[in-house]
Amino acid sequence: MTNHRGVLVNTTVADRELDANDLAGLIGATPENLLYLSGGLEPTGHVVSKYTTNVFAIAPRGEYDAPVLVAGLGEMGQIRQVCPPGARIVHFGSFTRYVDADAELDEHEAWVKHWVVDTPGRPNALEALVAGIEEAGLASARVGYDERGMSPELVAAVSERLPGLELVPAFALIRRIRLVKTPEEIERLTQSLRLTEEAIQAALAIAAVGVQEEDLIREFRMSVVGGGAGTLANEITFTRRAATGGHAVQDGVLKEGDIIRFDVGCRVGGYCSDIARLYAFRGDVDPRAQAIYDAMAAGEERAMAAMRPGVTAREIFHEAVEGVKEAGVPEYKRNHVGHAVGLEVYDGCLLAPGDETVLEAGMTFEVETPYYEIGFLGIQIEDTVIVREDGHEMITELPRTIERVG
Repeated sequence: MTNHRGVLVNTTVADRELDANDLAGLIGATPENLLYLSGGLEPTGHVVSKYTTNVFAIAPRGEYDAPVLVAGLGEMGQIRQVCPPGARIVHFGSFTRYVDADAELDEHEAWVKHWVVDTPGRPNALEALVAGIEEAGLASARVGYDERGMSPELVAAVSERLPGLELVPAFALIRRIRLVKTPEEIERLTQSLRLTEEAIQAALAIAAVGVQEEDLIREFRMSVVGGGAGTLANEITFTRRAATGGHAVQDGVLKEGDIIRFDVGCRVGGYCSDIARLYAFRGDVDPRAQAIYDAMAAGEERAMAAMRPGVTAREIFHEAVEGVKEAGVPEYKRNHVGHAVGLEVYDGCLLAPGDETVLEAGMTFEVETPYYEIGFLGIQIEDTVIVREDGHEMITELPRTIERVG
């Protein structure tokens, strides 16, 4: 994938939320919030030692294009590649790299040499974080911090070092800001969706009597990785197995007349996709299954038709459920009918009876109406939707019917 170097933050929403909470800036520390505030940083440390890695993005209000990045020396190369050009760096720790004295270094090599070899870092994460907050001009300010990514001990130590600093838990606030996507975020979401749709077709291409669910999953993952995406947890299940939830062992064997259920996605530039489709393998669809599917699709369509700025997530939930009931499944019950999608598959808002989130233009959702009947079938349709000023835009392109394959 092409490297990105830009701002992901919706600056209008961020300013609004910071003002409403009397905050001068934010500190991101969990992987998703760090990526968001930094413009794209995904530290290696979060993969190899996620519970002990300390990397932070400090974003003063109005300076989202110039975050202060606090990181170990091993992250320097990636910072140059994915973070905004105006990002400021405070690094710490030690990392040994040698330099060929006779080599003519390219721009990237020279940049890494400057930070890792030539520029001494702070001795530890605490010293670097204190320096980073000072660099951001927030040492005497009220600042929202990502409490799920910063230990209580670290927070206490920073507060002791900077007595004029007031740290306020803000994990949920940063997620709320993330709900309203920028065009760059929607572009990444769309790339992720397109690779998912292509990978579904790749998996279907090997469907044959006797293949196992894990064979299709492997083909799906090979396709998304080949397209430059990262994998997520995926479910590809056959007929009755689709009704009982995730399987630790994907050993269902495909036979004629089966329904193949996809509930799948991938990740591009940090942004996730998550869609669902059914396919009939070498046979007609059971009439009862078709009738239930049609009702699920009708409920999903009714939910999407109701999506517009000013409507609550709770109202969308009730539209979907009533739509399914009126279309032929009067006993239909669900705990939710979709979720916001972005840096997380479930990205901070549920289309659920208890969620009073007010929809805004730029929010992105997966809308779904699953039906699981143990002993019969798992039925699901799920699509990606963007809330627009005048309603909604569905960006999934796969047919919304039960297609025949094989």
